Amino acid sequence: MSTAFEQPAKVSEVVVRDPIDNTRARWINRARSADHKVIGLTLIGFSLVNVMLAGFAELLCQIQLAVSDNTFLSPERFYSLHTLSDTGYLYLFALPLFAGIATYVLPLQIGARSSAFPRLSALGTWMIILGGGFLWFSTFVNTWQGTAQTSAPLFELFYSPGSGADFFLTSLVMIGGGLTFNAIDLAVTYKTLRAEGMSGDRTPVFAYSASVYAYGILATAPVLVAACIMALLERQYTAFGIFNPVDGGSPLLWKTLFQWWSHSAPYLITVVAIGAVSEIFASAAGRSISNPAALKKAIRAFAILGILSFGVVYFGAPVKPFWNLIFMVIGLALVIPAAVILQSWMATIKGGDYHSTAPSAFAVAFAAFFTVAIVFHVAFSLPALSQWIYGSQAGYAAWLNQVWGTAAFGGFAALLYWYPKMTGKSLAAAKARVALGMLVAGTALQLFAMFSLGVDGFARELSTYTSSSYEFRNILSLIGVVIGAFGLIGLAINFMQSNSSGATAGNDPWRAGTLEWFVPSPPPVNNFDAIPAVGSETPLTDLREQIAAGTGGLAGSVAQSPTAGRPSLRESKH
Repeated sequence: MSTAFEQPAKVSEVVVRDPIDNTRARWINRARSADHKVIGLTLIGFSLVNVMLAGFAELLCQIQLAVSDNTFLSPERFYSLHTLSDTGYLYLFALPLFAGIATYVLPLQIGARSSAFPRLSALGTWMIILGGGFLWFSTFVNTWQGTAQTSAPLFELFYSPGSGADFFLTSLVMIGGGLTFNAIDLAVTYKTLRAEGMSGDRTPVFAYSASVYAYGILATAPVLVAACIMALLERQYTAFGIFNPVDGGSPLLWKTLFQWWSHSAPYLITVVAIGAVSEIFASAAGRSISNPAALKKAIRAFAILGILSFGVVYFGAPVKPFWNLIFMVIGLALVIPAAVILQSWMATIKGGDYHSTAPSAFAVAFAAFFTVAIVFHVAFSLPALSQWIYGSQAGYAAWLNQVWGTAAFGGFAALLYWYPKMTGKSLAAAKARVALGMLVAGTALQLFAMFSLGVDGFARELSTYTSSSYEFRNILSLIGVVIGAFGLIGLAINFMQSNSSGATAGNDPWRAGTLEWFVPSPPPVNNFDAIPAVGSETPLTDLREQIAAGTGGLAGSVAQSPTAGRPSLRESKH
C-alpha cells in the first residue's frame, strides 16, 4: 500500500535556483556547482581514484620487500613511493572520502535544503584536489622521501636540498586548508539548519558524528597548516629559527604541532565511520539504534580523547615522566567510549530483527578492524611497549590498519548504504560480498604478516634487508596486497556497472528512519519540498507508524515523489 505525503498548506516563499547550463561541459558545471551533493560526490570520486594510486604505490613497495637484497627499487624510489602511499591513504583517500560522505548526507539527514556555505565547501574541495595533484606531480620532479610522519629538522634545506619537501609541505597546506573550509560548512550546517523539532537528542547519530568530526577538524587542521607554513619559511629563510636547533629552534615544537594533527586525523575519520555504521546496523536490525544518548556521548569522548592522546608520541622524547603518565592515562581512557560504542552495536543487532545486507556485512568487518585498532591503541598507550612497537613493522601495521583497515571498511559500508540514494540504482549485492571477502582476506593477511615481522624485530619502513628469514612473511604481505587490490578493483567495477545499468533502487530501499530517505533518489537540487514532522531520531519510522495506525495496515514507502525541475519551496513559520 502506498501513501502520499501531502504538501503543507503554509508556503510563503518560492526560491528559484540558477538552472544548470546544459551548454557547458559537465566538468565545468561540476566545478561551478554550489550543490552540496555535487561537492560531496566530487570528493568521493577523488578519494576512490587516489586509493587506487596509493595502493599501486604500496604494491611496488611490497614487491621490493618480497625478497632479501632486492634491487627492484632503489632506496630513493622506494621511500618516495612509500611516502606517496602513506600520504595517499590518509590525506587523499580516507579524509576526502569521509568529508565527501558527510557533505552529501548531513544536510539531507537534518532536513536542510542546502548546506550553510556550499561555495566555501566547494573551494575547500578544489583545494584538496589541487593539493593531491600537486603531491602526485612531484613523482615527476622530486618526491619527499620522509614518509607521511615527517620530522624536523629533516625537511630543512640542508638535509633535503631538492624540491621534494616543498611539494610535500605545500600540498599539506592546501589539503589542510581545504579540509578546514569543508569542516566550517559542515559545522555551521549542523548548528543552524536542522529541521524544526530536531533538537540535540533527536539528531541522527550519523549527523551528530559528522558534526563532531567537523569540530575536530577545526581544532586540528589549522595547526597543520600553520606548522607547514612555518616549516616552508624556515626552509627558505634561515633567519627564522623555529624548528631547527642549529638556528635556535625546537624540533619538539614541530613534533607537537604536527602530531596534534597527524595523530588525531585517523580518530576523526573513525568517528564518521562509527556514525555511518551505527545507522547501518539500526537499518539492518529494523529498529532504532540502542541507547543513542550514551552512543553520542561516547562518540564525542572518543574524538576528544583521540585528539588528546597525541602525547603518546612523546614516549622516549626528552619530556618529564609526569607527562608520560598523563598521556598514558588519556590513551587508556579511550577504551571506555570504544566499549560503549561496541556495546550499542551489539544491543542493536540483538534487540532487532537483523537481516544481513551488503552494507551491514562491510559494517561488521569495520567493527572487527575497529576492535583491532583499539587493541593497538592500548599497546601504544603503554610507554615501554609503545617505544618497542612504534619503530617496528608492527607499528606500521597499526597505522595502516587505521588509515586503510578501518577507513576502507567503514567508508565502503557507508558508500554501499547511501549508494541507492546517491545514484537511484541498486548495487549488485552478491558482487559486493565477493569484493568484501577479498578485501577482508587481503587486509588481514597483510596486517598479520607485518605484525609478525615487527614482533620478530623487522624495523619499520626498511627499503631492503639481508636475512632470508623475513622473506616468507614479506611474500605473505605481498599476497595480501594483491588479494585486496582485486577486491578493491571488483568493488569499483561494481560501483560503475550498477550506476550505468543497475536496477532502480527506489527512494526508500532500506526502510530506514532518517530524513535522507524521504527525498527522491537521487535528490533534487533543493533536497526537500516538504519535511515531515520531527519528533524523534527516526521521523520516517514515526511517519510509518502514524500511517499504519490510521489505515490498519503496513505503510509502504513514505518518500516524496520526484521533484526534478521544481523550484525550492520554503515553509512559512508564521
